Amino acid sequence: KTMQYLQLLKEKQVDGMIFTSETLKEEYYNFIKEMEIPMVLLSSESYDFPVPFVKVNDQHAAYSATEYLIKKGHEKIGMISGNANDPVAGLPRINGVKQAMQANNFPVHDHQIVVETGFGFEDGINGFHRLIKQFPDITAIFAASDEIALGVISAAYQLNVKVPDDISLIGYDNLSIAEMSTPPLTSVHQPLYDMGAKATELVFEMINQPEKLVESRIFQHEIKERDSVKDLSSN
Repeated sequence: KTMQYLQLLKEKQVDGMIFTSETLKEEYYNFIKEMEIPMVLLSSESYDFPVPFVKVNDQHAAYSATEYLIKKGHEKIGMISGNANDPVAGLPRINGVKQAMQANNFPVHDHQIVVETGFGFEDGINGFHRLIKQFPDITAIFAASDEIALGVISAAYQLNVKVPDDISLIGYDNLSIAEMSTPPLTSVHQPLYDMGAKATELVFEMINQPEKLVESRIFQHEIKERDSVKDLSSN
């Protein structure tokens, strides 16, 4: 499907491209390279090809989310990840969780991290069932996406597990669905509007000054606090 989109963009004779929300595979890179147009990756990064990117530091953001739960008094923390092979949203976020736990002298065991195939609602449902089965005394979950987090809330509701009274939850992306959920979801915020604007700016820069080397940009994340995390620190 991505190749069909790229073919369409080639036919439209676009002058530049922002590539987002997918891993830059070799066939995509070669196709775009043949088009001889500038490209910037948004919310993504390639370790294989020399393409400038605009994103947050995913490992650091996952570290912050886990540390937020720890500061709220949680020690038995689990994670539901999407595809671990995703170079941006997979392993870096898993490593961020492990790093935060270890930095606070909490052991990290395999049963604390569940890896699903994707980052969607169904992955959250399946991941929650697996996680509470193998880690029944868990008090908090870091979900690697807001959609996974919504799946967790849905699965918890079906099992009469209350968020945040019985289990706390933090998501990732701070999509509009985060404030629509019940309870409203605490989430890692990426400044997507500003990131998109910067990616566009870089593409224009590359079009207008093709000899100039543009620098990739890392944007700052923040925790958007809502009502899905219970504070155990005063207990």
